[in-house]
Amino acid sequence: HPVLSVQSAATQKKELAENKIILEEALSQPMQTLSYPHGRFNADTLSIAQELNIQSAFTTDAAMVDRSTGLLEIPRYQVLDWPLAEFEHFIRKIG
Repeated sequence: HPVLSVQSAATQKKELAENKIILEEALSQPMQTLSYPHGRFNADTLSIAQELNIQSAFTTDAAMVDRSTGLLEIPRYQVLDWPLAEFEHFIRKIG
């Protein structure tokens, strides 16, 4: 997938719409959630997601979710294949 935030609005719409159709056909259900390719998006991406009836979308921004978090801009922490002690340290650090 291309990095959406550096593509034209037309390219973004084509990418999102075509992949949404592919997923809906494969899963036999509406696709209303997505993870932005490479976690990146811009104002055009958000508008297109709304137009395509995307209800929620995930970025790769490492941040906590709170009441002000937009449903089309949900951050997430990347969890790697860490030893238990390193994972525990990570959880304590963000918590």
